[in-house]
Amino acid sequence: MNIILAGGGTGGHLYPGVAIAQEFQRQRPEAQILFCITRRKIDQQILSEEGWRYTTLSVESFHGISWRTVRAVGSFALSIRQANALVHSFHPALIIGLGAYPSVPMIVAGRWHKVPLVIQEQNLIPGRANRIMAKWAERVFISFAGTEAFFPSVPRERIILSGNPVRRQEMPAEAKDRQRSDFRALLGLEEGKFTLLIFGGSKGAHRINEVILEGLANLSPAFAERLQIIHQSGQEDFDWVQRQYQKFPIKATVLPFIYRMMEAYMSADLVVCRAGATTVAEITMMGKPAILIPYPYAVGNHQAMNAAELHKAGAAEMILEQELTATGLWARIQALMEQPERLARMGQESKRLGKPEAAARIVQECLKVVDQRAR
Repeated sequence: MNIILAGGGTGGHLYPGVAIAQEFQRQRPEAQILFCITRRKIDQQILSEEGWRYTTLSVESFHGISWRTVRAVGSFALSIRQANALVHSFHPALIIGLGAYPSVPMIVAGRWHKVPLVIQEQNLIPGRANRIMAKWAERVFISFAGTEAFFPSVPRERIILSGNPVRRQEMPAEAKDRQRSDFRALLGLEEGKFTLLIFGGSKGAHRINEVILEGLANLSPAFAERLQIIHQSGQEDFDWVQRQYQKFPIKATVLPFIYRMMEAYMSADLVVCRAGATTVAEITMMGKPAILIPYPYAVGNHQAMNAAELHKAGAAEMILEQELTATGLWARIQALMEQPERLARMGQESKRLGKPEAAARIVQECLKVVDQRAR
């Protein structure tokens, strides 16, 4: 059985695909998995690190009318030809669209070749690509109950509330039975200190970096002494963020990118992050309380919608970026640090929202689609 997963552009689209691929290999070890992605460095970096086979398309994103639009249209036409050739040579039994512009050529090619199609939507508000492609899909997997309303043309029985799948991160054999202190040690941290995990998606978030660092100078010595930080800065800000931490007496592990998020989540008492769909799925699966700062330029403002769902459930606090200040953010962090009962309740509500069975549910439904088409 050959399976193509098409999508990319951000880790938020690729990591759910990795989770689905892992589950396919668990349930059907003979399955051949191929990712079809963009030529962006982040896509190739993620899949190389995760160890998955991939091929690239020339497709580019475009918004509005500009010289880039003309180039993007040309690249889209080329990508359709590339996708057709791939379907012809790889003979997929199923194509899974992971959303965003990279998935479109592959889904179009699959439609032409009569290959069964499914799509997986990570966000509460679906992206344009998935809204358009959904009419051809045998299944539409959604992560939030409210998403169903955005697919009015899709028969209800084809829409599956699966949750957003989170990839399995295989721990080294010697680490499987370790406690939180062991995970902290792996990151150069101490046990007994309040541990703050800060990240802004696969590329980092300059504004979050800026506000966190701005507030360090105003922390009281007593507060700073009780605190330690894991900070994913993104590659572009890495050197600057690392230099800034060296000016203050706070224990901090700064990384450009965290490939093994499990270790970071296991170490953390509180998470400060964006509200992308994969992030939301991970923190709820891990049962972590969070302060969510939605990316304000996300298509359809979907990150704010994702964050609002967790805030409404009591699993997270939410700060819109236009309201974000160093003083305000650090005040919330300190308030939660000093209210362990409230932090624990937030963690419980977060865990309640998690759907650890999402990947298994998606693969079971995909196998039904393949089996029905084979009859």
